[in-house]
Amino acid sequence: IFFLIIFIFSLIFYLLDLKIKEKLFLISFSLTISLLLLEGLINYLEYSKSVEYHAKKNNKKYDSRLRYEYYLDRLSKEEDIVVSIPPFITHREYFKNPQKFNYLPLGGISNRKTIFCNEAGFFVEYQSDRYGFNNPDNEWSKNDHYLYLGDSYLHGVCVAEKNNIVGVLRSTLKDERIGLINLGQRGNGPLSELGGLIEYKDKLNIKKIFWLYYEGNDLKNLRYESKIDKLNYYLINQSYKQFLINNQNQIDEKLNFVLENRIKFEKNSFYYMKQNKILTFLKLNKLRKYFSKIFSNKTKDYNDELIKLEKILHRANQIALSINSEFYLVYIPTYNRLNKLSMKLDESYYDNIKNITKNLNLKFIDLSELILKKEKNPKNLFPYGLPKHFNEYGYNLISQILLENTN
Repeated sequence: IFFLIIFIFSLIFYLLDLKIKEKLFLISFSLTISLLLLEGLINYLEYSKSVEYHAKKNNKKYDSRLRYEYYLDRLSKEEDIVVSIPPFITHREYFKNPQKFNYLPLGGISNRKTIFCNEAGFFVEYQSDRYGFNNPDNEWSKNDHYLYLGDSYLHGVCVAEKNNIVGVLRSTLKDERIGLINLGQRGNGPLSELGGLIEYKDKLNIKKIFWLYYEGNDLKNLRYESKIDKLNYYLINQSYKQFLINNQNQIDEKLNFVLENRIKFEKNSFYYMKQNKILTFLKLNKLRKYFSKIFSNKTKDYNDELIKLEKILHRANQIALSINSEFYLVYIPTYNRLNKLSMKLDESYYDNIKNITKNLNLKFIDLSELILKKEKNPKNLFPYGLPKHFNEYGYNLISQILLENTN
């Protein structure tokens, strides 16, 4: 069909008057040059706002390898190493064929050296625990526990385990009786977090529960998670449980399948584009993404998700009460809020979340206020002051705030 269209246009062009041909050629040439210039401008603006640009500008080391390339290099030295497979990656495979998934994992591959991410110019790895989470494994065997539920900010994007929120708390508390269990996973939403509480609470003696709510995308993630039956059951069925804790071997087997597909995807997408920069540029890749984002950005409120979130938090709090555990909702603000920039739709429900905590009588730790009391320049909390996840200093500061407001 493509070649037929080209042939027809070529034939029409051939039959046109010479002056019309000249005008069409000039219009086509000018349009092509303009589009390529726009593509170049977008590429430059993105690069000038990147960690790589600022790292090199400040004479800092920057690892420019893609995660796929880093994985291949590490695999040649450590054959059991894996790439982090958070639940949202598994969901993509699940949607293709739900019947193939007896269990929907809430963590990653267990007991493996795991390649996490590179957001600040260096790659981060961690040793996953017995259930695939980012913890020293012996934390599960301690007498009492503090449980932490959240998304990428809790998972620790993108710092070493000892420097993420729970890692800093662990080293600060230094209590051999209390295990700090981090169930945070990149891309998690409230249903996954509720699932984590339900699935793993019986293995623990939980004294405190910290639910980290990120205003940047938790309602958006809840809308997405609501399409997954196995996650919805955690809310609508009081007795529902997958018994993940007893089936880690089967979960690992399925996650290794997901890992294979993920590696293929990263090779055929990010790596392909890196190897074919000129072709990617000529295809106007950035420009097409820019316009696609504009046209697909349909504003829709999250009122339904707010109602559902209140039900989820109510259920979580009821579980906490039933096991005699304290429950804290920790509000994580976005880069925009901390730096007083214009807010996106996801970020405009701050008052609603506060009202939910009041309605449910939850203990509320508002980092949007408490951070600014300790740090006059919030950009210091982020890599090179850019809108990324927190840096080591940012996570350390949050850990201090949690300690001060829970003891």
